[in-house]
Amino acid sequence: MAKEVEYDGRHGSFEFTMDGWREQMERLNTLRENQPTEGILGCFVHFPIADGAAVYEVVKAKPLTLMHIPEGDAWQIPAAHMRGLTAADIERTLEFDRSWKRMAAASRGG
Repeated sequence: MAKEVEYDGRHGSFEFTMDGWREQMERLNTLRENQPTEGILGCFVHFPIADGAAVYEVVKAKPLTLMHIPEGDAWQIPAAHMRGLTAADIERTLEFDRSWKRMAAASRGG
């Protein structure tokens, strides 16, 4: 059962403005690129919603605690979805993302 905490500002402001959108995306991409390659703590997970995604950072593994990252339209997953998430769900999601990254790098020859 996952718990959600409010964004604490650790990654800067994600207030939406058209001018700041590109900067926000670059900052979030940099954070994602530099996340841990093993485990779940400190990793970012995203859940596709409508025309965007809900983005969270794993701030605690036990009990599973996710911090919402209010980027873009600041989508959030429904409370029932949040309550039902387990560390195993996050591990599967991250392993898929990591595998996808490895395949993409291999196809580019790197």
